[in-house]
This record gives sequence, C-alpha cells and structure tokens, in this order.
Amino acid sequence: MKTEHVNFLHETQNYLGFGVNTPLNNALDEQLSRKPKAFTLHTEVSCDGETMIEATLFFKRGKGEYTDRYFFNKYDAILRFLDRPGEERKLTVQIERNRRGITFKQAFNLLQGRYVQRKVVDQNSETHDWWLHLEFKVRAVNGNPYLRYYKGRFDQEQALAAYPIRELATPEQKDRICRSLRRGNLQLVTFRHANGSWQSNMIYVNPEKQLICNVGEATSADRQRKPTVPVTQLLEFDKADDDEISEKAP
Repeated sequence: MKTEHVNFLHETQNYLGFGVNTPLNNALDEQLSRKPKAFTLHTEVSCDGETMIEATLFFKRGKGEYTDRYFFNKYDAILRFLDRPGEERKLTVQIERNRRGITFKQAFNLLQGRYVQRKVVDQNSETHDWWLHLEFKVRAVNGNPYLRYYKGRFDQEQALAAYPIRELATPEQKDRICRSLRRGNLQLVTFRHANGSWQSNMIYVNPEKQLICNVGEATSADRQRKPTVPVTQLLEFDKADDDEISEKAP
C-alpha cells in the first residue's frame, strides 16, 4: 500500500478529532498490514466523571482499480451516562470525500444537546453557515436522533456584549470564545459581579432563542445533575469546521 494513502488515512483520523500518534493510529497500521476487506477501530474517552464518549470507526477496502486503498466511510459516536446504566445517545457520522464530516468533539457536543455551526452545502449547491442540532425525540430513518438545521441568523458578539465577561476585553480572546461557541463547546469565562468580584462559569449558545446560556441557569431538571465540563481530551483540528459538509450529512 502506498505510503501517501496510509498517511492520508492517518491525517483523516487526526482531522476528524481522533488524534495522531495514538493507539488508534497503531491499530490502523496493524489492520492495514493484514489487508482485510473491511475492519473497525474503537476508541473511548472518559469525560467528566459522568459521561463517556465512544467511537467505532468503519473502514472498507475499495473495489476494482481501488483495491489498494481503504476508505474511512463513517463512525458511530455513542455517549454513555455512567450514573444511568443502559441510557445512551448515538450518532452515526458519514465521512464525505476529502475527509469532510462532523468531528468527534462536535459529535460529543451534539449528543450533549448543544448547537454546532458548520458550513453546509444545500441541495442547490449554495453554502450557508447553519447550526446543527439533534432532536432526540425524533428519529431519522437510520435510527439516529434527527439532525436539524437551524438556518436563522445569530449575532454571537452582540449577545455576548450584554454580559460583563472579562475575556471580551481583547479582540483575540473574544474571537477565540466565539469560535469555541460555534463549535458547540462549553466555554469557560469570567463574569464580573455588581460588587466587583469575579466568578468563573461555563457558557454555551442557543441560537434559536438568540441567547448566551449560563450553565448555572439550567432548568430545574438539569440542576439535579452536576454541571457538564469541557472534554479536554477530545482534540479539535483547527480548520475542520471551515470545510463544508452536505445538507444530507447525518
């Protein structure tokens, strides 16, 4: 198998947030050396003491003139709740050509119920910045939660300006916060209270309600649980969310 193709598969794993120079990369090399018709790889990350995110990656050898290549077709992401055995949320992510797709960390954020913004090419080949959101009470044909696109506009900077957040004082930090929120992350910021004291807290976005949400402002049902914290072990390729995905992506 050509070195260029092997490197491309490793780069694709890294691009989608599965890391580089990891046991997963070693497992990929081992499977490629065996040359099976198809194979799967598995990885999992313990998140915040409450949840675990798992992924099964599916590879298949090409046909005809492409029998010397393997294609990373999709991965299944499963979010498990450690204090609620048997309860889980699953999302199947199809990998489009040129390694485009929802990253592993974005899948985690979607399964947590947050919004993720991506560039989406619609059925008329036009590109939009849309928000992705999973509807857990509605199932798609493949059994996944229904992936819905919110196509309205949301001015994050204007919404953030309503809050006394210390990190907004510099353009660089504000840009970093906005980019993180667009990726669906819980973002740690520092609020200034009326008495002049500072307090750190997590925020996330709800573009449909045009809101910046504070984890401390959760619903009464959510208050019974511990706050969810970011998954630092899940990597993010810096430019992955700049690439387009198709409207048909799961």
